[in-house]
Amino acid sequence: MEHFYTTSAYERRVLIDKYGWVDEGIAWKSPKTPTTDEEKKTIKPVYRLFNPFTTDHHYTKDANERKTLIDKYGWKDEGIAFYSNDKGDATVYRLWHPGLITGAHHFTTGKHEYDVLITRGWIGETEAFKVNAAS
Repeated sequence: MEHFYTTSAYERRVLIDKYGWVDEGIAWKSPKTPTTDEEKKTIKPVYRLFNPFTTDHHYTKDANERKTLIDKYGWKDEGIAFYSNDKGDATVYRLWHPGLITGAHHFTTGKHEYDVLITRGWIGETEAFKVNAAS
């Protein structure tokens, strides 16, 4: 019931071959680590966190949310998952489902998918971050 996002070809392959995950293709394109001062203004890290109690993963570019989940709720920091691009041409929307224990957050660049999931019990949250479209 969970979607997992990674930039690691190795991690992707292990999840598919060893654990039976289904590859849904490229969700979006993220920029590489910013190197110039200009890039650092718009390219920001997106952190990946792991909840050892629910085995859920969460992604956020909000440093305060990251710190709160770690300090108050026992989430484990897995570092930078990838980078967002404030000038990107695609919005990643974040939704939350109150009835799910794992996979309770969903991330999508599809506005239609976002709107449909809201009609099916998901709660639309804010824009998670911006990226570049996969196509």
